[in-house]
Amino acid sequence: MASRAWRRAHTAVWAGTEVDLRVALAGSDFVAVDAVAAKVMGFEPLEIGCIYYASRDHVGVGDLSQINVVGAKIREVQRNLPSSVRGPEVVEGRVLDRY
Repeated sequence: MASRAWRRAHTAVWAGTEVDLRVALAGSDFVAVDAVAAKVMGFEPLEIGCIYYASRDHVGVGDLSQINVVGAKIREVQRNLPSSVRGPEVVEGRVLDRY
């Protein structure tokens, strides 16, 4: 039996402010679910360290072009949340924005 990954993203707290996303995500690949969640929040999934490394190491799929999204299109529910005030994350010698 395949494991299931569930992410409840109905609301998110971002920089102390509640953001109503009105989205629920589910899937059998937790990396893919996180990648879609990141994009829904306005971030590039492969610029987030944990998604980048998990995808690179074949733990799951982080490339949105390889993920089958059922239901609403990402662009229909996408919210562009501001970047965190935390410092940059470095992946493979590149500086990436943290989420």
